[in-house]
Amino acid sequence: MGSGKTTAAINFICSQGGEKFIYAAPYLDEAHRITLACSGRDFYEPPGDGGSEEEHIAKWPYFDFAVKGGKNIATTHALVKNVMIWHRDVIETVAKQSYSVIFDESPDLFSEFEQHAQDIAVLTKANLVSADEHRRVHWNSREKYLGDAYESLYSAITNGCVRAFVDKNGKIESLFSAVPLDLFRQAKDVFILTYLWEASITCAYLKSEGINYDYWYIDSSGDVKMLTPEEQPFVPFTGIRELIRFDCGRNDSAKRHSISKLFVVRECFKKTAFGAWQNRPPFRKAQFSKRTRIYLHHIQRFCRCDFEQFYEKAFCGVQPPREQ
Repeated sequence: MGSGKTTAAINFICSQGGEKFIYAAPYLDEAHRITLACSGRDFYEPPGDGGSEEEHIAKWPYFDFAVKGGKNIATTHALVKNVMIWHRDVIETVAKQSYSVIFDESPDLFSEFEQHAQDIAVLTKANLVSADEHRRVHWNSREKYLGDAYESLYSAITNGCVRAFVDKNGKIESLFSAVPLDLFRQAKDVFILTYLWEASITCAYLKSEGINYDYWYIDSSGDVKMLTPEEQPFVPFTGIRELIRFDCGRNDSAKRHSISKLFVVRECFKKTAFGAWQNRPPFRKAQFSKRTRIYLHHIQRFCRCDFEQFYEKAFCGVQPPREQ
């Protein structure tokens, strides 16, 4: 977001002497930035340039090697999540080596599991899966599942990575993938660099699992920005509102934007079931139902432009339909 979180984290890492860090960024380019900016800390990047599941499987032994060697590591959210799910023995090594972990932006640790509702109904009816009082999902059969239909679900359940949404009768309605939080419990420190924490799913997930946390701040009072546990005064952003504008039409004298009022209006109208949009004029009066006109009136009010001008710009000169 350009507010100095990563810069403050870089300065914090460089000031910590012999402390060991695992820095997890959303993208490889950002992980590489840490390696360059903290050149004195000799960060190691697990080799690989892809983000596929096969790539993560191939990269985790390098991650394991670096952790056992006590190296500082710069990598991606995806690889760290892969290790948190499938390689918990590595997490134990992270704890023994007293690593501090920094996530640049909130990691996606909780998401809907892609399993069809009918599959869930079949499994629950056969009593193969059930949810406990904490909504953790368990595979009830003692026999190892060797089939293909539920292989990914079985693997996730046996690794403790599945939570259930249940109705008031305790029936499982949907499943969610939940990354185990052993890393948060065993690492020396875990930092999450974000300004959108309280509104995030990750925050709610950590609270539900009993993970406590404290707020850190960015100290900008000195020559360099630095992470600090001491509360800092809030400094509001200025000059932002003046940089936001809507392009009211295809006026050659006005600067065009990738997103504009006209774009929003057209995209909204194309996705409604109220009229037949063919991406070209003319429009027939019959195409606009009463519900359509009400809907378009709401768009016009939102856009705060003249009603006649709105139609002229949005529909290439086609006159608006009139109330009967």
